[in-house]
Amino acid sequence: MRISVALCTYNGERFLPEQLDSLARQTLRPHEVVVCDDGSTDRTVELLPRFAERAPFPVRVYRNERNLGVIDNFHRAARLCEGRYVAFCDQDDVWREDKLARCAAALAAEPDVLLLLHGATVVDEALNPLWDMRPQGDEPAVLEPLQMPPWYAAKGMSMVFDRALAHEVDWSRRPPDQHNPDGMYHDVWVQFLANVLGRTVLLPKPLVAYRQHGGNVSGVQEGSAAKRLGNGLRSGYADYRRFAELGRRYTELLHDLAGAYRGTWQARLRDGAAYYGRLADIYAGRAAIHEPGAGVAARLARLARFARAGGYRPRANGGFGMKSLVKDSLAVWR
Repeated sequence: MRISVALCTYNGERFLPEQLDSLARQTLRPHEVVVCDDGSTDRTVELLPRFAERAPFPVRVYRNERNLGVIDNFHRAARLCEGRYVAFCDQDDVWREDKLARCAAALAAEPDVLLLLHGATVVDEALNPLWDMRPQGDEPAVLEPLQMPPWYAAKGMSMVFDRALAHEVDWSRRPPDQHNPDGMYHDVWVQFLANVLGRTVLLPKPLVAYRQHGGNVSGVQEGSAAKRLGNGLRSGYADYRRFAELGRRYTELLHDLAGAYRGTWQARLRDGAAYYGRLADIYAGRAAIHEPGAGVAARLARLARFARAGGYRPRANGGFGMKSLVKDSLAVWR
């Protein structure tokens, strides 16, 4: 199986050698490593050619004429890859030597898969383990289209994806997401498209040491159950309106994209548009319950209407669940 590695660098000399060594140790060799350097001014530009000379696989190094930023740089690297699948690679992590072998075996076992997400071990600067991150559960799974939770955002270093997602869908059409109003991050875009257009393999095994060192462009914090509960209790009108608007934006995008394709992708894009349309409606309905200035009688009527429409079905069935009913019931009287 041909898996290309899309590695992006920028002033990465401190940790880059360990990452490069871990690529060279892969039990399944990459089809190639494509490096896009975003204007490094340190020794990164010296380390990369040396690695290319000794690596047991092709290494192509590109230096951007101008600084693109991490999002566009990863997109450029992915588009330059020639393998069937692409693995995003951060300059400061360390891969397990069997990462590509395990991913290749999981992809080969399932048809029509556009994305694989695997686990990672979060480590400190010295690679001491802190905790494990796993994609949506502790057991391997295969998700059908639109089964990934709509706002779940995996990290790029945990992805292996079909290169068609980088080559065949217009990158400039990226809508905003819940974290970036200027357009989805490269990894969020890939996950979004994959969830609409095909199946996703979840491999909980940690295959990357995901290093946290204070200079990460995108890091991670351990989320306790208490913290997640607190975030849920603090969410309200503005959050629900924001997600309703995102749902509408995604609906419009997918509807427009469907016109450019035929066959399976067209059908799935239309299904995706309908899915996000329903999601927009359900968030708008919940926002109405929390609307500032609305009276108690109006909120009670909206709560009853929302419940009759299935707004508190289990989350797995497209609702918010019974805990949200309790929260909204309390909010009516505030």
